[in-house]
Amino acid sequence: MSAKPLDCANPVCGSKLDLFSKALRASSSSASAAEEAPRACPVDRDELGRATWALLHTTAAYFPETPSAADRAGAADLVRGLAASYPCEHCRADFRVAVAAAPPDLSSRAAFAAWACRQHNVVNAKLGKVIFDCDAASLDRRWRVGDPGCWPAGDATAAESLGRD
Repeated sequence: MSAKPLDCANPVCGSKLDLFSKALRASSSSASAAEEAPRACPVDRDELGRATWALLHTTAAYFPETPSAADRAGAADLVRGLAASYPCEHCRADFRVAVAAAPPDLSSRAAFAAWACRQHNVVNAKLGKVIFDCDAASLDRRWRVGDPGCWPAGDATAAESLGRD
């Protein structure tokens, strides 16, 4: 889906391909794109989606095993905030419906992580993208530990870089 939906005028609803195609057409008589200075462009729908899913998965990965009422309220606020304020209008509407149909399970870290994974898979299925394993070991490997080589010798681990060692 590269074209912006007609009901959304925000750049975040489109893609960088749309933006760059338009820019290249407009500058066809000027210097080549490789010679121009890098542009400071807003994120597009794909970049925003990747960043948002990374935030949601990482938040779930570091959610307490036995969350307090305050922990559960904070996570619920995050999900409600995304469902209410996500910048991509059609993405927000779709997420709002998905959350209403399957509210987040905030009873534990494993439950929240599995919920986030299932929600991500719902979106990925609609977009024809890869469906992820939602078992605890796979989620921990992806969002807490990483594959071998993610953290070169001497570098901080994910937990350490987040102040969670």
